[in-house]
Amino acid sequence: DQLAALLRSCGDHHDLEAGRRIHAQILGSAHHRGSRYLANTLIHMYGKCASLADARSVFQSMPDPNLFSWTIITSIHARHGLLDDAKRFFDAMPERNVVANVVSWTVMVSIYIQHGKNREALGLLMKMDLEGLQPNACTFSSVLTACANLGSLEMGKAVHRRAAASGLVSDTVQNALINMYAKCQRLGEAKRLFDQIPVKSDVSWNAIIAAYMYAKLGDVELARKAFEEMAVKDEASWNGIIIAYAQYGDDVTEALVIYERMKSAGVQGNAITFTNVLTACLVSGSLEAGRRIYQDLCKHELEKTDAIVGTVLVNMFARFGDLVTARHVFENNQQRNVISWNGMVMAYSQNGYYNEAVDVFHRLFLEGIQGDNISFTCIFHALSHAGSLDRGRDYFLSMGPDHGLTPTLDLYVSLVDLLGRSGRLNDAIALILDMPAEPDVMSWMTLLGGCKLQGNVELGKYAAERIFELDPEDPSPYVLLSNIYFAAGVERDAESLREVIASRFPEEEYAAT
Repeated sequence: DQLAALLRSCGDHHDLEAGRRIHAQILGSAHHRGSRYLANTLIHMYGKCASLADARSVFQSMPDPNLFSWTIITSIHARHGLLDDAKRFFDAMPERNVVANVVSWTVMVSIYIQHGKNREALGLLMKMDLEGLQPNACTFSSVLTACANLGSLEMGKAVHRRAAASGLVSDTVQNALINMYAKCQRLGEAKRLFDQIPVKSDVSWNAIIAAYMYAKLGDVELARKAFEEMAVKDEASWNGIIIAYAQYGDDVTEALVIYERMKSAGVQGNAITFTNVLTACLVSGSLEAGRRIYQDLCKHELEKTDAIVGTVLVNMFARFGDLVTARHVFENNQQRNVISWNGMVMAYSQNGYYNEAVDVFHRLFLEGIQGDNISFTCIFHALSHAGSLDRGRDYFLSMGPDHGLTPTLDLYVSLVDLLGRSGRLNDAIALILDMPAEPDVMSWMTLLGGCKLQGNVELGKYAAERIFELDPEDPSPYVLLSNIYFAAGVERDAESLREVIASRFPEEEYAAT
């Protein structure tokens, strides 16, 4: 159907306005208005365009949504992070006399896993059993992923036995098994399963590369050997070995070498590729390589269309001090989310442009973005170094009433830092003692840093003693307190602490501190 094809195109290109025009055309046609097929396609299109209100409206207007309708509306809510809403749709199906099949249950299992709810995913497998539904290969593959994420070897083995007994150990299940055994530190079993695959697909090779990374906590050389043995290397294979070097390799520049090989092989890469090679540029301090990769990105416009890539670019340029390019990337990214905004706030803050950080922070809320605790952590970093106590306190107090946020312990620590830098040490210690959670080492270390800055011996000694109780093996508070004593002219106490440090801590540990 032509209208359905147009709707699919709108979804693929995220063209919401064109999709709405086609929707209006459908509503104006008596022939098309009642089509369940077109209604399902509309829901799918609105989901892809992130217009969940429109998707719900279409769904609720359907007189008789079928199982596919329910599965789509459930999936799109989950894809946008609305897990509770997704579960409500799924649970409401029996009320409308719609019986979920194995596909619907498997979708829900996958949804739970994508949101980190692996135990709940395993619980759904048990509910499927109670409903008398036989899992399919996709179900087993998803459940094995949950077992891998939990590191649950026994449960993984039980699922393996059950899949084998059902005759459902397909390539997909086999690869999930390799992943599960590797994450559960059973590399031998993972390798045995890999060797049993008669015709190894790209996915199989990628699975064993990932297995070497998991099982050996980053065995880059074994992963590289498996990679080089592959007859055909696809995008996922190149990404796997780039990630290996970027995240685990002793020489991250090898990730950049492999990236150049990948380009020469005619593989252009995707967001995962660029996120990791840009990280390698950042770690290796190679701005020149970063600029070359930025030019490659611009050819595909990924810097405009992918929020994560845009944020990594902003972070890289900011760390190299190029805030003009960082801001240009930020402003031109069409998929900015709260992570992107937080990255730009921190970019300015870390480079000492505190007023600009505040301006971006204000714009975040003016443009209707829902800030999070990290947004406030970023702005407190700026305000702390700028010594802007009143503004910081106002922001802190506004979090609950204006933004519906509950400050985390990290945010309390940020405010302690701001108070300490502003010389309000008594207020800082009062805040620590009034925290909703038990103060941790970082809380007291932050106060101790403020005491060093302000030269307050008594409070410094009090803060250090709290740290000694919580983490007696850390030499840092001894060194800081010793420095406070020296600065205050209390040399006898300073020397006593140095003797304690010399007797209790290895020389290399003290030197590192």
